[in-house]
Amino acid sequence: MSYFTYLSIQLRKPLLMLAVVAAAFAVAPAGSVAAKAKGNLPEPYVSRSLDLVLLPVTEAVRKQFKLGKKAAGAVIASVEPGGTGEFFGMEPGDVITQVDGKTIRRPVDIDSMMRFGLNKGDSIFKLDGSRKNKRLRTWVELSADEYEKPVALDKIKAWRGYGGRGRNRGPDYFYYDDYCDVYYDDFYYVWDYSYTYIEQVIVTEVYITSYESSDSIFYYDEAAAGYDWPDEDYIAEVDSYVYSEEFTAEYTSTEVVYEDEYAGSDDAGADLGVSGEDSDVTGDYVPDDAELGASSDEGLTEEPVFEDVATEEPVYEEPAYDEPVYEEPAYEEPVYEEPAYEEPVYEEPVYEEPAYEEPVYEEPAYEEPAYDGGGSSCYYDDEGNEICG
Repeated sequence: MSYFTYLSIQLRKPLLMLAVVAAAFAVAPAGSVAAKAKGNLPEPYVSRSLDLVLLPVTEAVRKQFKLGKKAAGAVIASVEPGGTGEFFGMEPGDVITQVDGKTIRRPVDIDSMMRFGLNKGDSIFKLDGSRKNKRLRTWVELSADEYEKPVALDKIKAWRGYGGRGRNRGPDYFYYDDYCDVYYDDFYYVWDYSYTYIEQVIVTEVYITSYESSDSIFYYDEAAAGYDWPDEDYIAEVDSYVYSEEFTAEYTSTEVVYEDEYAGSDDAGADLGVSGEDSDVTGDYVPDDAELGASSDEGLTEEPVFEDVATEEPVYEEPAYDEPVYEEPAYEEPVYEEPAYEEPVYEEPVYEEPAYEEPVYEEPAYEEPAYDGGGSSCYYDDEGNEICG
């Protein structure tokens, strides 16, 4: 893609977003906050680990999801049917606050911590949070293949979402269907960016030091790591609450039920079209017949009833050790096999005529025979006469 093509696409994005927002206004229920709150709610985050759409718990999110003061981290906006989160019992509206004992500040922390754990050989993760403002603990078993499997983003609007398609409960209520219309492009952008970000940041020394520290809140210096997550719009607000004494006191409390700060108030009842008397103590509002449109059942689905999940720590039992029984292997007589006889192949020797060499004649050396006088001795006397004897 050329630079000019890329620039043209970027310049058209604001116009496309305006068109999406205009379409959402046209189809959204009257007073729906999702159709007019682009900037009031954070961007959606699609979890690679859990197959969930998550939102960071900001004040706006806390109010629309009717969350109590104990909620922090990430709230589940929708659950993929058949995905990992649904398999382990997670539901829209549940809150994930801690991963393996560390409080998270934003949804991407869940995936990065679980990806880091997978890389070092972990497969079991402990997620602490809340459901209907009651404590909730979920154990998740995950493999690298499950983490890496793709998600069909074009079908994400069909996931089981919080608030469904809306019932005109009031302007301060979350409607997943409308939220998808307004934030459609963000699903794709955040999904693509999260892969690169997670894979790069989890190998930095800054990240590893934070992950392995004993700090109760998961935090690392992004500037030092060299990779930034685009959360400047809400992270300061999140941090101010996560690091507050108020949150610490709420989250470490041993109470079973935690009052919803929006439950039972006149404002909350007015927002939902019900009175405070029609709400339960956990902050989940029960709509009356008029609110649900009792005269017509068209397009309505029964509101699911959630029961608190037991949060007992699993008891590990050491498997019984069985001493292995040694069995002497049965002796088998070796079978002798006569080697096959092969007739030797006779090869006629090749006769080679020796090369003839002409003998060299050497003349024998002549030696003069020594003369011994014939066996007699003769001599001459003084006068020259020969005397032989």
